[in-house]
Amino acid sequence: MLGFKFIHLFMYELHVCSTYRGSLVCLCRVDFPLSDPFYKIVKCYESNFFSTFEKKNRQRQNHAVMTALSKYLYLSVRQCGRCLIFSRRGFSQIPPTDDRKVQKVQEKNGNKNVQRDNKSNIKVCIIGGGVTPLYTAVLLKQYQIIKNIHLVDTMDSTSETLTDACRLETSPRIDYFRRKDIKEALREVNIVALMDETDVASDLETRTQFKSMTGYVRQMTDRILRFCPDALVAVFARPVTATLPMVSEIFRSSGWWNPDRIIGSTAMYSERIEGIAAAILNLERSSLSVPLAGGADARTLVPLLSRAIPFNQFTNAQRKTLLQSFRAGDEAAKIGAPDKGPSLSPGTAAAKLIITLAAGLSGLDHVITCAYVRSDVLPVCRFFTSELQLGPEGVKRNLGLPKISPAEVLLIEQTIPLINEYVDMAVTAVRTEKTNRTKTNVIS
Repeated sequence: MLGFKFIHLFMYELHVCSTYRGSLVCLCRVDFPLSDPFYKIVKCYESNFFSTFEKKNRQRQNHAVMTALSKYLYLSVRQCGRCLIFSRRGFSQIPPTDDRKVQKVQEKNGNKNVQRDNKSNIKVCIIGGGVTPLYTAVLLKQYQIIKNIHLVDTMDSTSETLTDACRLETSPRIDYFRRKDIKEALREVNIVALMDETDVASDLETRTQFKSMTGYVRQMTDRILRFCPDALVAVFARPVTATLPMVSEIFRSSGWWNPDRIIGSTAMYSERIEGIAAAILNLERSSLSVPLAGGADARTLVPLLSRAIPFNQFTNAQRKTLLQSFRAGDEAAKIGAPDKGPSLSPGTAAAKLIITLAAGLSGLDHVITCAYVRSDVLPVCRFFTSELQLGPEGVKRNLGLPKISPAEVLLIEQTIPLINEYVDMAVTAVRTEKTNRTKTNVIS
């Protein structure tokens, strides 16, 4: 019977093929006299193994050969009545990185990014008077996704101020146009922002205010139809609840109508409710998002506080305070500034919506915003505000109404008759004007 011997470990590091990362460790040297039969077994197997391993393909045979070696060596030791220590370092299951494949993938991704950058050359035309369009243009100048900004001044009053704004060291360029040069301004633009003709915060009732804006909205919409009918039209002219249906009806009656490319802004009201809610909750304004539903003015919009992110657990008192402050916002602005409305706040909100529209037109993924559009979310309401997913063709998907609280459902039900009244008023104005034109042409 062979006596126990002290076994020394000798490690052979085998460089493994690219199929595995790591190495195999085999214990295959034992310190025995040359006459010991176990020494002959180990030395013989060691010699045979390495001569075979060098000849065979390392990529396929390495694991199988080493498994056979461990099994054979273990059985040999048991036959000799000895104990042998055998160790193997575990295989890594992560496949190796092929540098050529990585380079190809990086090149493909690089090409996609270049193509996306090339597509992100959005031209914007802003039509309006006063300082709000100018503020909007200056804010848009900070974004590289915008290539050119055409500012049409309907009051011919901001040319000197614009000279200073054009000196900002950013790539988007601002070009100034007078009202009579609107044809040049609308040439080859992607987005047209139709804003108020003046900055005056009128204290007129909504119907009276709409009648005072009818001629301006109709005239500008006719210019858009003639010179850039494929552009995405963003309506900011108040009251949007009535002016957007008017623009949509003018496009529809002309035979060039795509409701997915005519969008009414509720951005200023989104900023307002989020600011009020953030103040009540003592949160950062940028960290809170409150979706809207209903129309496009303070009387017809309903803030969906139950769907606010990241916090929607408001008390009844907080909900009441939020809604009262939200709907009293226009009246408070009029009282605080009887001659001029708050120009910077609408400009900031307008720029935010235009950038969102530009991102959608550029093909960016998951571009979501709240806006007032032609909708079939509610069968009893042709135009409605809800969350929209934007794409290269305008509105890609209307996300509709989410699950909301019973109190919010009741508020929406109360606003629907008023929304329909404004829509009917706008459609009637367009059809009446069309009829009058037809009669005039027949008489002449």
